[in-house]
This record gives sequence, C-alpha cells and structure tokens, in this order.
Amino acid sequence: MANTPSTISTILSNDLLLSIAPYLHPKDISALSRTNRLINCLLGSAQGVYRHIDLSSEKKKFWNVQELVSPTILSATRTLVLDFTLVTAHELEPIIHSSNITLLSIRGCRGIDERALMAHLSPEHGTKLKGIYYFTDPTPTTSRFVQKSVTKLPNEWALVISNYKDICFDTRLCRGSKHQIDEVGSIEPRISEIKLEGRCSGCGIYPTSEGLPNVLVAPAPLHSSTIKVACSGADGKPIADALRCEMCVRERWCEGCGKWWCESCAADKKRVTRPCLECGFQCGECIATATLFCQSCKSGYCTTHNEGADEIECEWCKASPAPRGASSTASNAFLTSAALSHYAMLRQTRPANTFVKSHAGASYRAGVGGRNFQNETIARRRALMNN
Repeated sequence: MANTPSTISTILSNDLLLSIAPYLHPKDISALSRTNRLINCLLGSAQGVYRHIDLSSEKKKFWNVQELVSPTILSATRTLVLDFTLVTAHELEPIIHSSNITLLSIRGCRGIDERALMAHLSPEHGTKLKGIYYFTDPTPTTSRFVQKSVTKLPNEWALVISNYKDICFDTRLCRGSKHQIDEVGSIEPRISEIKLEGRCSGCGIYPTSEGLPNVLVAPAPLHSSTIKVACSGADGKPIADALRCEMCVRERWCEGCGKWWCESCAADKKRVTRPCLECGFQCGECIATATLFCQSCKSGYCTTHNEGADEIECEWCKASPAPRGASSTASNAFLTSAALSHYAMLRQTRPANTFVKSHAGASYRAGVGGRNFQNETIARRRALMNN
C-alpha cells in the first residue's frame, strides 16, 4: 500500500504553530498567513499565536508599539520583548497601564529615563503586568548579572521594588547583613547585583533563598507567560542562588570565576585582591592565570588589558628604549604610540620649561596602564598646577 503523500494540512497543526510562533516576528507571521487559505485558517483558529512577541530586532525609533504591531495583535499579546530597542518611558506608559501584557522585557534599552519609568510603576496606578525584565545583562559573562551601567539609582529602585509587591523583577533587594538596621555601620537598601552560585569556597555552605521574593529568570520564557514559569530555572524550580549587592560581597567574591566566601570564612583572611582596575577583585587562581611578570621592570601586568604587552615585557617596557624608571628625564619613554603623539602635540603648544618632566605620579602610572594616557594627562596637569 502506497504511503499517503504529505500535505501542508497534515504537516502543520495548532501545536506546531504555537511552538514556532514565538520565534517569528509579527510581520513574518502575517506574511505566512497570506501564503494560502489553509494556513490563514490555521493561524486564525490557533489561540496564542501572538502570545509572545519579540521586537528586539527593531533598531529604528518608534513613538508607539502599535506602529510595529496592530492593536488587535497587541491585545492578544501576553509577553512583549523590547530588548535593545529605542523605546522610551513615555512610550511604555500605555503598555504598563492599558494592555493585557503580563511579562515585559526592556533590557538594554538606553532611551529609557529611569525616574520616568519609576513614576509609571507607582502602586497607585493599576496594571496587569506581573513581571518586568530590566536590570539583568542580556549578555552576561560573569556572575555579575546586573551591570553597573544599567542603573544609576540602585537605592531608589530598591524603594520601588519594596513598595510594588504585585510585580516581580529580574532582581530583588539585597538581604545581606550590612543592610540590617541593628548592625553597626549598616547601609541603606540596594538592589542585588551579584549572583553567588554554588557553595562557599571555604566551608562549603550553600546560600539560602527560602522565604525571599521570587526573581524573574532571564530571558523571558518562549512558551509560557505565567509568572511561575518566568521565575523558574531550567529545572523548573525557583533559583536557589543568593543575590547580593556589590557592597555586601566586596573582598569576598571573585569577579573572574565567580568563587565566593561566606562572611565567616572571609573574616580572618583576605580572599581576593585587585591587581588590575579593569579586571576587578579576583582570587589567586584567576590572578595567576591572567598576570605575568615583566623581565625588564620586574612588575606584574595584566595580559588581558595590556594590549601592547607580550610574554616577556609589559607594554611600557616594550615601547621604551630603556626599562621603566631608568631615566627620570625621559618622561615619555614608557608611553604607547598614541600617548607619544599626544605629548608631542603638547610640546608644540607650550614652552619647554612649563612641561613637567619630573618623575611625579610614577606610582599613578604604574597602577593604570600605558594605554590610558588620557588619565595620565590629568595627573600631569594636576602636578603642573601644584608646581
């Protein structure tokens, strides 16, 4: 008996359409519905085709989301992803207060005014929103899941999150011991920025998150718009990692590998140091991996951020005819080519006797790095003002 030939009606089904719809742009779904009447009927009869809409690929500025999707489609949407778009807080107001959307993702949107967004999230205004993704880094590389550039108002956001109990965010208030009022030197509430994963590297104790508010797990789920699924990890359970602000984990959390030590283990010994300003605080293993010692000046340098260095010399000594510090008068000997050009221009615009040639600020130069010559220019100007 010959096999029955497959047709589009036997291949496509409501379940298949619902499984692939979250991956398609609304324009693609509309174009698909115009291919023939059968697909048009299938898309029209399938409930939830427009439940999840991702507009993060839209790079142009728009004044209203309805410019991209029709009001009919938007009324059927429950999860709206606007990551990296040029949306503003004013354009989000109707979405927050007058739509059926339950999950809203606005990560990486640089056009949003934080204070205006916080004003729209006042408890006095009603909303159907159950979750907002705003703080987490869309492309995290370390256990710092909230980048410093995301918000300039961590304390004010802590007040908003504590007052708005009906909406879950992708972070929560830090519950570290430094925020306890009865503790000496306690600090005001802040949002959590660091995720302490796994066990303490000292005693092996697990962090606890029992009894704490749920946190959205980014990115927004594709096949569900419920807050329970949005707050669950890959195993279907709420995340058990401890979330802390940077103030609470300072000098006991490695920004390189994510290792951390509890307060008891970090009390008797300094666990991390900061050899490079750009790398941040790191444990001994990470420092040994990313640090080499210059055979000329005998100082350590970061192999990640000393772009002109090699395995033998740091970028200063490699660009200099003499080792760093060998000549106090050759003040430009250690600089990169960009810095040499900068100081050559300065010599042409000011008298030679006004240019600082002393070795003042050498320790400052040693801590920053040769490629940050603009910072050294500031140091030289300060030295000039003091002379």
